[in-house]
This record gives sequence, C-alpha cells and structure tokens, in this order.
Amino acid sequence: MGQYEIAKLVHESDTPLSRQDIITKTGLSRGAVSAGIRQVREKGYIREVDEGYIFTATNEELENMRPLTISELKEKDEF
Repeated sequence: MGQYEIAKLVHESDTPLSRQDIITKTGLSRGAVSAGIRQVREKGYIREVDEGYIFTATNEELENMRPLTISELKEKDEF
C-alpha cells in the first residue's frame, strides 16, 4: 500500500486515525505504515494531532497523488 492509500484512508475518516487504526484497517506491517505515514506527512497531506492523524491536503491534491489505472496509462500513451 502506498502513500495514496494511507492519505485516502485518513481523508475518509470522520475522526483522527491512530497508527494502530491504520495498521488494523490496512493489514500492513507497522514498518510499512510508519514509512507511508512519514512520506505523506513530509508532503503535508496529513498531520499528527493528539488523537492521531488528520487529513490536511485538498481533494485536488489527493486526486493528483492517486496512481493511474492501466487504462489511464494506455490513454496517455495514445496522445
């Protein structure tokens, strides 16, 4: 799971998510989640508050970090 998936999970949550919440919801190892959190924090997409992590980016920024699908990649190559 990459940066987009972690940012999206935090974005979709109504409340701050703890690191353990993210581990539980994704099934990833603590190390993988910690690396993903660090990456999206460094980019300013999430920040840590007392209760966990909250989303701080815009919806447009979230969409821009979304990986392209194979179909989208093929369409890009055609132009």
